[in-house]
Amino acid sequence: MARLKAESFDELYDFVGTRYHRPIGNNTVAVRDGADAFDITLHGKHIVRMERLWYGGSVYPLRQMGFTEHGWPTVTTRERINHFLPAGLRLIQRDWRQILTAPDGQEADIAPCDWYVVHGGTPRTGTTVVNQATGEVLIKVLAAAE
Repeated sequence: MARLKAESFDELYDFVGTRYHRPIGNNTVAVRDGADAFDITLHGKHIVRMERLWYGGSVYPLRQMGFTEHGWPTVTTRERINHFLPAGLRLIQRDWRQILTAPDGQEADIAPCDWYVVHGGTPRTGTTVVNQATGEVLIKVLAAAE
């Protein structure tokens, strides 16, 4: 598995700095979209979007991210997406199907051309994965009990 030079929003923010874009791996580039978002491209195709959310005038502690295979369900595309997915979520291929898996055993088939949005992504908040086009909730991992 290739090691990317930045794997979280904060690492991207520090690594890209004031530039518009910067390579973070082989054929993989982080592209700044304003002050609070990055698009990750693989061979020029947008496969991941990471955003910092604002709430009440201050930075919200959660990040929102989205992903798509952009019609290319390859090992490399899945590897790059998996670098940015919250802990426990993984995109895999089984029997030629693209499957998103959760740590509690949930699985959901995904379409290689659709965009998916990941809300939350921390043990404290839980995680929800939604198909952006249909609004269908694919996976919902509850927050850990305190």
